[in-house]
Amino acid sequence: MKKVRFLCILCLILCLVGCKVTIGGSIEEMQSRFKVLERLYPTENVEDLFEKFPNGFEVVNMLIHKNKELRVEVKGDSATHQVTGIIAQRAVQVKENMPEKYEKAIYFENGQMKMEDGSQVPEEFKDFRFLFQSFHFKESFFETATYNAKKTSYTPGTSNYFISYFATNEELAKYLKVPEDSQLKVQFEGDLQADEEHRFTRTIDVEAVDSRKSFFEKIHAE
Repeated sequence: MKKVRFLCILCLILCLVGCKVTIGGSIEEMQSRFKVLERLYPTENVEDLFEKFPNGFEVVNMLIHKNKELRVEVKGDSATHQVTGIIAQRAVQVKENMPEKYEKAIYFENGQMKMEDGSQVPEEFKDFRFLFQSFHFKESFFETATYNAKKTSYTPGTSNYFISYFATNEELAKYLKVPEDSQLKVQFEGDLQADEEHRFTRTIDVEAVDSRKSFFEKIHAE
């Protein structure tokens, strides 16, 4: 009986170790999964994503600051090559004098955001640009940033994985509208299942440590 129990425990350990080898990998292997971002960041116009993702794409960009959430979601239709979506504003925590919540339909034409109803783009989104239009990502980013040892992992129960760094980066700070020397927490996220199925899914999540101002951008494509 003891021998059987020992063999069961040994098999369990071997399975766990095997899983870690299969999906855990080294820091270098994890970093290599994000090298693909070099061909996307930057991209001049939203419509230019069709050149890289001819089967269509989806992009979600969200900024959170002072209890306010500004969100832009768009989808590129491979059949029509049209980019349509929504812009939205809402209060993260409901308090007095908080901005009015709204969600409005948009589309992009010649790189410009336009309102589906023909109205003017709201002030909050008037100068909006996606991060992929503003950030020049190079794999050397990992060499200049400080690795956040406690934040490299695979999310239990999912196929999500991520790697996190502390860094100062002029372009990211400018995009977030914080001082250029601000310490930023930058997390890169991916999805193992999507990788195995050759579907592109990557997220860049940035937070200014001192101000707690943050944003993320997720690009998903077939």
